[in-house]
Amino acid sequence: MTSFASRFCGCLLATTSVLACGNAAAQGNAVGEDALEIDEIFVTATRREESIQDIGISVSALSQDDLINTGVETFFDFATDIPNLSFGFTGDGALGARGVAIRGVGGSQTTGFYIDDVPIIDSLNPRILDIERIEILRGPQGTLFGARSMGGLIRLVTAQPDTEVIEGYGHAGVSFTEEGGANYIADGAINMPLVEDRLAIRISAFYQYDEGIFEKGFGGPIDQPPVSIVENIDDQTSYGGQIALRWEATENLTITPRILYQYVEIDGFPFADLTPGNFLQRQIFDRQEGGTDEWYVASLVGEYRADWGTIVSTTSYTDRFVSETEDSSNAFNLFFGGLFPEPVPAPITRDTGLERFVHETRFASTFGGRFQVNTGFFYADSTDAPFRYLWTGEGTAATFANPNDIFFTFGRTRTEREISVFGEVSYDILSNLQATIGARYFDNKTTIDQNQTGVFGPSALIADQAEDGINLKFLVEYEPTADLLFYGSASEGYRIGGSNFDLIDTCDAELAQLGIDRETTNTFDSDSLWTYELGGKASLADGRVTMNAAAFRTRWNDRQTTVLLQCGQGFTANVGQATIDGFEIELAVEPIEGLSFGVNAGYNDARITDAGQGTGQQEGDPIFQVPDWTFAANAGYVWRSFDDYDGFVRAEFSHIGDSFSATNDTANPRLRPSYNILDARIGFQNDRYMFTLYAKNLTNEIANLGDNRSIGIEVNNLQRIVINRPRTIGMEVRASF
Repeated sequence: MTSFASRFCGCLLATTSVLACGNAAAQGNAVGEDALEIDEIFVTATRREESIQDIGISVSALSQDDLINTGVETFFDFATDIPNLSFGFTGDGALGARGVAIRGVGGSQTTGFYIDDVPIIDSLNPRILDIERIEILRGPQGTLFGARSMGGLIRLVTAQPDTEVIEGYGHAGVSFTEEGGANYIADGAINMPLVEDRLAIRISAFYQYDEGIFEKGFGGPIDQPPVSIVENIDDQTSYGGQIALRWEATENLTITPRILYQYVEIDGFPFADLTPGNFLQRQIFDRQEGGTDEWYVASLVGEYRADWGTIVSTTSYTDRFVSETEDSSNAFNLFFGGLFPEPVPAPITRDTGLERFVHETRFASTFGGRFQVNTGFFYADSTDAPFRYLWTGEGTAATFANPNDIFFTFGRTRTEREISVFGEVSYDILSNLQATIGARYFDNKTTIDQNQTGVFGPSALIADQAEDGINLKFLVEYEPTADLLFYGSASEGYRIGGSNFDLIDTCDAELAQLGIDRETTNTFDSDSLWTYELGGKASLADGRVTMNAAAFRTRWNDRQTTVLLQCGQGFTANVGQATIDGFEIELAVEPIEGLSFGVNAGYNDARITDAGQGTGQQEGDPIFQVPDWTFAANAGYVWRSFDDYDGFVRAEFSHIGDSFSATNDTANPRLRPSYNILDARIGFQNDRYMFTLYAKNLTNEIANLGDNRSIGIEVNNLQRIVINRPRTIGMEVRASF
């Protein structure tokens, strides 16, 4: 560890010792079993159900009560409260462009995303509906969860059917957003036993409408006032739900089929031109933008429980299709406007699809001795298709000899196969000292078939990339008392390699000068990292205080990095290295009955240590889209108000530090300034009903979440910036039965 990490660990040990002494003193004044205590959260981060305070992983968890009490509906609602979790928007369009980074490990497919035991892609944005808890694991999860979890993992655990009770809830709300108007939401769930103690069904559904906040100006040069304006061009409608059955086939065997579905439609892109506070988008023509995102996940889980362990078998199929259209007339007329007497309308459409089959069977032992195992087999087969672009220039067929005014097309099919065998072995050296060794063998193969037509010239590429390897993990856990845990770990993570677009012929001379064989640019390999971590967890003052902290260093090798060429194109290659030093602290306190507060803080010093040739970066540059500081604080108070109703009030504050975005220009990254978000809620509740008034983004902070790459191309430095929703004030009611 560095001197920084050593100093932090010393501080951690000292702080924990002081709190432990406070705990011993408090025990003398305890009032017995009725003393205040923070609710214990159990997670399955280690593929076993364990208390979050008893596992040697830096993990945050939000229970179902947490999600309800804080009004979590989307990823953004909880992401800003988690230390060392950050996100940005790096892809094309609006519906599949989000990227997630944990502990500074950013980029495509560096963060694992799961719904229950089903892996999904991190750009998917499922509605937080009928969720039992959310788990956020920090640090590489390469042994138990495999590729794409090199920075960490986010897992949504859904509510399971119950064969014993009829229960459910209904929830509805209305809100009003500045720069926009009224928004509506309704959702609910019902659980019904079909055969007593044998078979149950759980159904949930939602509908949500968010009114647009942007207006669009049309007509005349884009640097002049528009001829006409259309308001609320980015309305969004979404709906979906899930159905799950639970069959208790025998006393030991449970079978659970489930299907989740979601549909999202946006009438226009929610992007600000040039500055985050600009709600007027400027275009030449009145052309429809926006798109749809439709997906479903079908899964079948079988669980067999015995005295010696549990076997879980999960099979799933995911299908997703995204279609978006952008008015790319500005780009077309910049390049080719001199060939025509008047500006030419030039819409561009991007369609992407995904089909993925995944199967995993794993075994977690519950042996009676010191020795435990956690092992399994994983198989996945994915096809990214269609993946296509269609750019048309209306009325240009004669000029460019392009039938049907088709100016440019691009198509790609990408298939990916993963096979893994994994295992972790734990041994109790002493009653309070445990060691774990883990390994995962992987064998991956990727095939890409792509072609391009149009005025930029035809091209075609068929390429294969294959590799295998082993990821390792080492963990030592020491529990001096039932309320204290210290751990140290070294763990490895990786993500799968892939293939690039075919470079145009005019790049050959530059590649020769760099000493690069053009054929080698067709594919790139996996990159990997090692994270070394020391941490501690404490439950103190008779359970009224919990404090978890960890310090880490990450060494990231052969990074998948974009190499820029003067010919106007680029490719992904395994060049460069990075080092990330950081820590996170989570503190929760309930000092008196009804009063609670918490503080979460995370710090990343994510730096390039070897930039690599042609990347546009220098040694010491920060990793893009990774803030140095993330900080969140919350406070709440509950009191008996009238009859059987309790009153409650809660406030949450989040700070996200500044970072740099290089979505459109790696050589000249753009600053994403730091921002603060303040939310507040007040209301009344009893065992059945909850009435709430709330404000999201109370101070109306408009944050730069990243410049969007556009489906076409950014022109004249006309940045399209992704922002958060302005101040939204609303009311909601929830009824349970």
